[in-house]
Amino acid sequence: MKDYYQILGVSQSATIAEIKRAFRRLAIAYHPDRNPSKEAESFIKDVIEAYEILEDPIQRALYDSLISGPVPLDPKISRPHRDPHYRRQPPNPNYKSEKQQTLEMMQEYMPYAYFVSCCALAFSLFLFIDFSLQPVRQTEVIAAIKKPLYGNESERFTTDRGHEFKIDRYEALKFQQGESITISYSPWLKIPLFLMNSIDRQPVKIPATIYGNFIFVPFFLSLASITGVVFRKGTMFRFNLGIVNFLLMLLTGIFLVVHHLHLS
Repeated sequence: MKDYYQILGVSQSATIAEIKRAFRRLAIAYHPDRNPSKEAESFIKDVIEAYEILEDPIQRALYDSLISGPVPLDPKISRPHRDPHYRRQPPNPNYKSEKQQTLEMMQEYMPYAYFVSCCALAFSLFLFIDFSLQPVRQTEVIAAIKKPLYGNESERFTTDRGHEFKIDRYEALKFQQGESITISYSPWLKIPLFLMNSIDRQPVKIPATIYGNFIFVPFFLSLASITGVVFRKGTMFRFNLGIVNFLLMLLTGIFLVVHHLHLS
C-alpha cells in the first residue's frame, strides 16, 4: 500500500493546510513543463492521488484505519464547500422552530383556554342540576298526530300549546288524538323528559333531547371540563382541552336551540 504521507512529505498528524501546501510545492516542482522526465510524470500522479485521499476527511480516516487501525473522525471536520467564497453563517439566536412558536402561542392564550374550561364546567354543572331536580309537570292535549311514511320511523304529534314531540312508534300506540297527557319538563331549561297518558300513567321517555339520546354530549362536556380545570401539566394538552370544551359547549348549545326551535 502506498504511503501517501511519505509521498507528500508530511506527517500523519498534518493539518489540511499543511497537506495543501505540500501538494502545491510538489505540483510546481514536478510539473511536466518544469520536469519532463518519466519519473516525474509517474511521481506527480502519486502526488495527485495522495492529495485526493488526504484532503478528504472521510477518505483520510478510512486510509488511516487501514495503515494504523481505526481513527475516530473529528465531527468538527467537514468536507470543504464547493464554493471557495462560501462562509458558514452563525446560528440565529432568535430562531424558533415551528413547534416552539406554537407552544409560545399556546402559553400566551392559556388563560383564555382555562377560562373556557371553567365556563364549560359551570355549564355542565348547571345541566346536571337541571336534570337532577324534580321535573315540572304540565297537562296538554294532543292536537294532531303525524303518522310515519315508513314503518321504522317515529311518530310525531303536536299539542294544543304548539309543542311537537317525536317518540317511538310502538310507544305512540298509547296515545290518541284529543287525549290529555301529562308532560314532565326540566325545571330550568324546560326540556321535555317524559310523557304520560291518562289511562295507565306509565312514563314514556322522549328520546330526541339533550337529556335523552344526546345525553352523552353533556357527559363528555363534564369530563373534559373537569380535566381542563384540574389538570395543571402540559401546555399543549390543556390548551387543546380548552378548544374541546368550547366545541362541546357549542354542540350542547346547538342541541338546546334546535330543541326549542323544534318545539316552537
